[in-house]
Amino acid sequence: MGCFSSMGKLFLVVINILFMIFGLMLILPGILILANVEYINENVKPLMKTLSYGDVNLADVADGLSISMIILGIFILVVAMLGLCGACKSNKKCLCIYSIVVLTLLVFQLVAVALWAVANDKLTNSIKSEMLTNLQTYYTNEDLSSHEISTAWNYLFMKLSCCGVNDNQNSTNDFTTSPWKTSAGTKNIPIFCCSGTNTDNYNLVTFSTCTDEVYLGYYSTGCYSAVEKTVSTYTVYFIVTGCIILAVELIGLICACCLCKNIGKKDGEVSPGRKKKK
Repeated sequence: MGCFSSMGKLFLVVINILFMIFGLMLILPGILILANVEYINENVKPLMKTLSYGDVNLADVADGLSISMIILGIFILVVAMLGLCGACKSNKKCLCIYSIVVLTLLVFQLVAVALWAVANDKLTNSIKSEMLTNLQTYYTNEDLSSHEISTAWNYLFMKLSCCGVNDNQNSTNDFTTSPWKTSAGTKNIPIFCCSGTNTDNYNLVTFSTCTDEVYLGYYSTGCYSAVEKTVSTYTVYFIVTGCIILAVELIGLICACCLCKNIGKKDGEVSPGRKKKK
């Protein structure tokens, strides 16, 4: 029993150290996303605020997600410290509280994953449709100052090297029915869809083979695909991290329960030289 107790403590200590590391792995990306991300910065947020799912717009979702990650990471760190304290001190109360909290967290994560799986397809289809409607309704200006939504689109084109919403097929593209097209002259796509355009030279350069002919130097990838690819990179990271955290939580829960039970048995042992009362 002493050997089992020692091994249980060791496992719980190691597991909660890992737990703390994974908590940090949620906090740091959350801070980075909140501070600045290529497609979630102050220039692009006006566009994201017009895209919604239900009653929630994407700008609030992005901010809320990063804040939630930071809070969850801090919570995991606190839980890990509680588990370490319970394991090192052989404190049954700490271990019981730790087990209950970890079990609750485990159930919550599984429910969240299930809800995400159900809503994911509807969310992606809805966002793509809203992006296209927004572009064809509000995209009017080929600059970075005169129109907030157009400016947001132009920054998105440059930051993600994309153009329009759907992938471009030469002169057939999403800009054909946009308000911008009526004053674009011979242009089929904006200058911001051309490789080499930046915030300093957009009103100085002319890329007719790109903007007019859509033949050379244009971004063929649509912005929906570019955003989806960027989000997928983060999604894979969080799925892997989440799966590892779930495994660590499960092992930690089992070890905590076993150690708790073992402490209970030790507390009930009769000291040498003393008889049990009948």
